[in-house]
Amino acid sequence: MTPDELRTLAERVKQGIAWLPPIDRSREADDALRLAEAVLAGYPADDGEPITGEWLESVGRQSYWSVWGFELDLRIAFEPDRGCWYYPVLPVPLRTRNDVRRLCAALGVPLQEVK
Repeated sequence: MTPDELRTLAERVKQGIAWLPPIDRSREADDALRLAEAVLAGYPADDGEPITGEWLESVGRQSYWSVWGFELDLRIAFEPDRGCWYYPVLPVPLRTRNDVRRLCAALGVPLQEVK
């Protein structure tokens, strides 16, 4: 399930439960509402959007990140005798902001996102 699908489902659950007064909700409904709110907090609305240079700069772009078209490609540059060879760091390209957020979280690289 994609982040956009999770957000859509969480919004639907929230809308279906949140209108009830707390006294009229079951424990399961309260749990579902809290779960939906956690999903919405954990997946920003722009998670499915493509990576752009402007967005990377806004979250603290690193000098070794390069944007090629619609994908983020992380590579290691090696310059023997002033030549330049590139070795891909990732086996698959990063296409969405969620991809970047998950990779950075896994690597312990903080992003400077403004909420």
